[in-house]
Amino acid sequence: MSRYKAIILPILEEEGVPPELFYLAMIESGLNPKAYSYAHASGVWQFISSTGKNYGLKKNWWVDERRDFEKATHAAARLLKDLHQEFDDWYLAFAAYNCGPARVRKTIKRQGTKDYWKLTRLPPQTRNYVPNIMAAIFIANNPGKYGFSLVKKSKMEWNIVEIDKAVSLQVISECAKLDLALLQSYNPELKQGTIPPIEDGKSYAFRMPINASTDFDSLFAEIEIEKIQEIVFLEHKVKWGESLWLIARKYDVRIKDIVAINKLSMKKYIKPGQILQIPADGYDLYRKLALKKSAGSKQIYHTVRAGDTLSEIAMSYRTSVGKIKKWNGLRSDRIYTGQKLKIWTKA
Repeated sequence: MSRYKAIILPILEEEGVPPELFYLAMIESGLNPKAYSYAHASGVWQFISSTGKNYGLKKNWWVDERRDFEKATHAAARLLKDLHQEFDDWYLAFAAYNCGPARVRKTIKRQGTKDYWKLTRLPPQTRNYVPNIMAAIFIANNPGKYGFSLVKKSKMEWNIVEIDKAVSLQVISECAKLDLALLQSYNPELKQGTIPPIEDGKSYAFRMPINASTDFDSLFAEIEIEKIQEIVFLEHKVKWGESLWLIARKYDVRIKDIVAINKLSMKKYIKPGQILQIPADGYDLYRKLALKKSAGSKQIYHTVRAGDTLSEIAMSYRTSVGKIKKWNGLRSDRIYTGQKLKIWTKA
């Protein structure tokens, strides 16, 4: 608890709201940035997507800022401030945070009172919400009295490092000489374990623990940008009864992009078990970057001949087996004569 308290309290003070709001987050999520509810609420403050968007939290394939404990705290403080301004009562603001302001308005109108303790028609979860927050405050202020002993965790301290390359956190962990899980805990908003695609001249503000290697800058400078083609797609295994329309809707992408990437005919039926490459958020950026980089790299196709192996093909094109497998969605090293393999090579 203490490691997040030291982060959250200064933000609440900056936003001009009571420090006790910290305990609302404790009840909402147990202070777990990756907490996810049945109602699709996420993060320490348990924002649903629409409310998070209204308060400036970005959510896409790469990043979910509802899980960013700093940005989400700023957003939650502003939301609670707005709710308090509307209801002029912190208990009602808490109730509205839990079940929505419309439900609280409706209950107040039906029961003819703004006394939280008399609003018996609120959902059971909401009726228990304020007592739970108050109980958390009492226990936290005097844990021994209630039979609790708090375990102190090391303080989270970091420097912001501007990362200007779309690379995996594994690469960053190797350069920083830090555990991958530690970097993920400091940057929980990164859903795919990678820095998102970055436009020229821009960077990503990455939380780097203060005990990172002093050699990080020099080691990271030697890292080449991982080809955007490797991290912008995910694999989808077609299920029985699925259509391109359903798949496109599931991933919020365009059918024509799925068709183009997988070289499908619009008239061709997809089959159960078929593996499709799905463009993630960032595909439009990928296409823009791909055009810019076209002078430096190009995509070709290698037709597999009898006796070819992936390792031999990789050597001939000065690339790796792993990259060829990623580019072509291969799950094993097995290839067959006549198979066309997508290869990215320098122009």
